[in-house]
Amino acid sequence: MVRAFSNEEVIHEEGEVDPIRDMEIITDELFAKDMQKVDKITEGLKVAIEKRHEKAAMEEQAIIDTVREMLKNKKPVRDGTWNMKEIECLNKHLFITAKPVVYLVNIGRDEYIKKKNKWLGKIAEWIKNNGGGPCIPYSAEYE
Repeated sequence: MVRAFSNEEVIHEEGEVDPIRDMEIITDELFAKDMQKVDKITEGLKVAIEKRHEKAAMEEQAIIDTVREMLKNKKPVRDGTWNMKEIECLNKHLFITAKPVVYLVNIGRDEYIKKKNKWLGKIAEWIKNNGGGPCIPYSAEYE
């Protein structure tokens, strides 16, 4: 959810309204959180691979290495091409970037009524260039 309306009574954390910047920040945080998970998984698999030479752990590490590369390249896990065995592995780790995304855009009351907002076109373009997903404009003020 991002804010795409100006209101002097509602202070924005970053000082000014810029939903594109906000979506970039949120996306970067999600990638960072998944990267932390990748590091933790790798640490856990290390013993099984180095000391016990477990084949299953080696296969899982190969999948996790693919996830790591995707995240480094700012590609969400959901956009990967995975076979059933890989999906089984990924499902047990619950990566945030594997989940579907819905973009909620909070616009002003008058903008919602007129169905016009200066940010919606830019937001739609950003979403298109960053993996797609539904975009739902709404107005918390109007609701």
